[in-house]
Amino acid sequence: MRHLILIVLLFSCKQIYNDPEISEKNNKSIGADGKLINGEVVSHFENGKVSGIHHFRDGIPDGKWRVYDHQGSLVQNGFIVEDLEIKRLLEVKYDIDYVLKDSWKEGNLDIGSIYVVLKTRVSQIPDSVGNKIIDRLKESDREVLFLYGEDTINIFHKGIN
Repeated sequence: MRHLILIVLLFSCKQIYNDPEISEKNNKSIGADGKLINGEVVSHFENGKVSGIHHFRDGIPDGKWRVYDHQGSLVQNGFIVEDLEIKRLLEVKYDIDYVLKDSWKEGNLDIGSIYVVLKTRVSQIPDSVGNKIIDRLKESDREVLFLYGEDTINIFHKGIN
């Protein structure tokens, strides 16, 4: 019984953000109150329908997410988590903030994405590095993106075009 009460308390304390004003600071999502986003973010189209539901932990996407079209039909859904193993591999050579691994679907297509968020800008990532990481994904369509701020440094892709 004690465990049930603890679970109920944890879920009842979850923050839900509706159409929040989100900004970015130091590669993290910040709410209108200036604090890191923690909880569920629900976005809406102008017609009032939900356009997306995403979860964040300490300003970083974390967990289940869904994107809908203007009629409310599911377009994409996935699950995103921090990948500490890939971060440790890359930290030997690069200044990494965090690495996210995203497994998602769009229609019948299974897609795997890895987002490497850099603290320090680099001009280019060698193909050997990108290919080593992309081969860790199992989905039929795979991509690895190296990001710095709002800039994409490199994109590596394998699978369906």
